[in-house]
Amino acid sequence: MDGVPALVMTFSDEGGELTGAILFYMIRRDPGQPVRSIPGHPEPLFNLKFDGKVLDFKVSHRRSHGPRTAKDPPVPFRLKLSGPNEGLLVRDKDEHEALKVQRDK
Repeated sequence: MDGVPALVMTFSDEGGELTGAILFYMIRRDPGQPVRSIPGHPEPLFNLKFDGKVLDFKVSHRRSHGPRTAKDPPVPFRLKLSGPNEGLLVRDKDEHEALKVQRDK
C-alpha cells in the first residue's frame, strides 16, 4: 500500500490442519515525510475455511488496539484468490474496500 508493507500473512498445513497468522502494519503519512509503515503485533488466524478459491478466517485484535478493544469480537476476513500469486483481502464482507495482496516469492 503506497509502496510500503501493509500486512504479512503466513499459512501452514503441517499436520493436516490449516493454520496461520497475520501481521498488520500501521501506515504513516506524516506531512513532509515519505510514507512509512510500522509493524504491529502478529495475531493468529482462526476458524480457517478454504474451498480452493476463497479462504475465510477471523482475527482477534485484542493486543493490537490495547484495552479499549480487548473485549471486541474477532473480525471476519475473506481472501479471494484472483491469480496464482495474488488475491483480494476483504474485511467483514466489505467488498468495496478490498485490498489487493500478493505472494512474496
